[in-house]
Amino acid sequence: ILCIGPKLLPSVPPFMDLLIAHCTNQDVLDVSHLLNQLCSKFKGEAIEAVDAAVGPFLRKCYSLMPTFDEVVGQGDIPPHLLTEQFSIKKISYAFLQHVATYHVTPVLLSNNNISSIEQVLQYMSEGALNVQEPILKKTCIMFFRELVDQWAADGSMPNERVAVQRGFNQFIGETIVPGLVKSILDPAFNEKDAMQARNVSQVAKLLSVLREKRGDSEYEQIFIGNVLLTLHCSGEIVGAFRAARDDKAIEKELRGMLAALKQSQRS
Repeated sequence: ILCIGPKLLPSVPPFMDLLIAHCTNQDVLDVSHLLNQLCSKFKGEAIEAVDAAVGPFLRKCYSLMPTFDEVVGQGDIPPHLLTEQFSIKKISYAFLQHVATYHVTPVLLSNNNISSIEQVLQYMSEGALNVQEPILKKTCIMFFRELVDQWAADGSMPNERVAVQRGFNQFIGETIVPGLVKSILDPAFNEKDAMQARNVSQVAKLLSVLREKRGDSEYEQIFIGNVLLTLHCSGEIVGAFRAARDDKAIEKELRGMLAALKQSQRS
């Protein structure tokens, strides 16, 4: 990648086909590193080279995850199986985050992958909303922040994908935004832990980009109406969020709301 440069790209699809088909738990990380390097090095130029590998690679990751169908109760799962599942999830989350961060996102809308877009969004939402490990959570939140930046504004998708864009914006408004706020207000969330605290910043950045791309009216409906008012936040808190125009200001208000909630729980 570093030595040959873009001349390598036409050779990538058949090479990746073989690597993905034959990789195991032992070398799937190496395959992901190759895909991630292609995204980070070539960015948009890598779209055609990576496109056909996205679906097969994600399916391979899924097939390599140990399943627990015969195990009753999380406490009965052997630790080494949980570790293995965590490792594979980390690999697949990081790959999709690279796709979004380096603007290789058209591969998710291509004819090869469009049929799986709903499953991809659901899979990444599990990491953003339900995974407690802060680095994995951050990876998934960053994925959605990038997608909002690239897909949320009117006209940002091709005309033939307008229905996908509507579904995406609905998913962000109804699932991701409320779920993220709920996750950082959960009693299990420790804002004093440096790694977890950074995810408050990531949520603020997503909200800021959402407001920029969808406008004040939809931001009001999605965040103020469907989240803050549902949480019975005071008029002072609602007003402060309305006045917060950038991610730093939003982050400040999120931390203030979090502190107020913790204080009320203690009292």
